[in-house]
Amino acid sequence: MKKTLLTLGIAFLAGTVALAQSISVKEIGTSTDISGTTVLLSATSSSMLVADYDVFNESSTSDNFIVTRRIMSQPATWENEVCWGDAGFGQCYPNNASNVWVTPSSVNLAQGQYGSFTLHINPFSAFNDYAWYRYYFGTAANPTMDSLDVVVNQALTVKEIKKDISMSVSPNPSSEYVNIKVSNFEKGNMKIVDVLGNVVKSESFNGFKSVDVSEFRNGVYFIVITGDGVNTINRKLVVKH
Repeated sequence: MKKTLLTLGIAFLAGTVALAQSISVKEIGTSTDISGTTVLLSATSSSMLVADYDVFNESSTSDNFIVTRRIMSQPATWENEVCWGDAGFGQCYPNNASNVWVTPSSVNLAQGQYGSFTLHINPFSAFNDYAWYRYYFGTAANPTMDSLDVVVNQALTVKEIKKDISMSVSPNPSSEYVNIKVSNFEKGNMKIVDVLGNVVKSESFNGFKSVDVSEFRNGVYFIVITGDGVNTINRKLVVKH
């Protein structure tokens, strides 16, 4: 009986590892896997922003893959489009304002093969603003195998980004209080958002704040800091009681 349980446990762990490594996402021309991370992009005008990525099937079998897009935060005037398809030939879908949207067609990827994933983001506004999108990659049976967060910051001109800033979040993971500090930062706003896009805390921010997270549920959150003359800052926070 012990041997059977051990065998099942090993099989389960192997399956978990295989699942976690089944997809990788890379910027075109690079070899670094950025799946599970946040990419920060800057738009310096109201012109369309284009970002290209390759999504690799790292599993041992072929499968049909889809992309699910969740709008975490987006100005009302902005639009975003997704292109998804075989290597170099992604099919582009028009803007869809739904909070959660899934590509109508899947792409069959053999082992080691990649699909082309392209974002078209139109920041139709004449002032500093930002948007936050989360893209899930997977199959119809398991649509959230892996993900990529994209935060787009719009500035009127490159010169408006005046300061070199850095952000620290500690302790992280946290169970009671978390200290949030941003260097060279004077005045702005802070939001803490859960993985579903719900804002759980929003208040002014002047460079440092100690936040009580004792009433937060266990899980992953994102701290978003905005302010004049700086890029939007996005950091992951883990709450664990």
